[in-house]
Amino acid sequence: MSYVPLQVISSYSLLQSPIRIAELISEAKDRGYQALALTDLNVMYGAVEFYDACLSAGIKPLIGLTLQLPGLILTDKNYSLVLLAKNQQGYANLLKLSTLKMTLPELTVSQLTDYLSDLFVILPPLGEMNDLLLQGRSEDSVALIDQLKSLGVDRNSLKIGVDYHSSDSVIDMLSKLAADQQVALVADSPVDYINATDYFPMQVLKKILLPGPKSLTLTNLANKSAHIGCGRQPRLNKSIDKFTWPIH
Repeated sequence: MSYVPLQVISSYSLLQSPIRIAELISEAKDRGYQALALTDLNVMYGAVEFYDACLSAGIKPLIGLTLQLPGLILTDKNYSLVLLAKNQQGYANLLKLSTLKMTLPELTVSQLTDYLSDLFVILPPLGEMNDLLLQGRSEDSVALIDQLKSLGVDRNSLKIGVDYHSSDSVIDMLSKLAADQQVALVADSPVDYINATDYFPMQVLKKILLPGPKSLTLTNLANKSAHIGCGRQPRLNKSIDKFTWPIH
């Protein structure tokens, strides 16, 4: 079974990614991907364009959404939750959740209950689960899974994302937790740029959101971009053999 990028952010996510849908699909086709997800940050603006482009290229589209929400355990910080539609009803639920996120003053995980059916729910890398494990709070990690299950997310729909960039110790902790709680691990290396040369513009976009002077920051980014351009492979080229995603 081939690797599928499950967390892809496009330029439809404001100031988060330089990826254009047409370029994404073209590159994915050239690199032999059979399926691909789009999980923009809080919005669904690119879903139809992505769906049509994937079908035209012979790629299976996975329609998703990345929601930024206050943590269930670490409530003083916002974390991402990745949602993927299983079917048409799941797609409708994603549209509703995106609307709630963009119109309510604040959206919490507990408010998602009525719209989590027909969705896969992924706890992504660098999310609340990873923070809890790195803080040595294994019991709270279990409590996080239990709280999601209490909101109606069944064991087969809940997944724990693992990034190949993570340290062996983090992957080992996630593997043990997943085995103990009977929750599947999936390969989830977030994609917010395609090629190494796209790293600099991607970081520039994100820095625009930050307060304070930009000149020194952008100089540092340029130096870092040059380093990454020499030594880092395009994000879409990476894969993990150990973890896969069941495509039916």
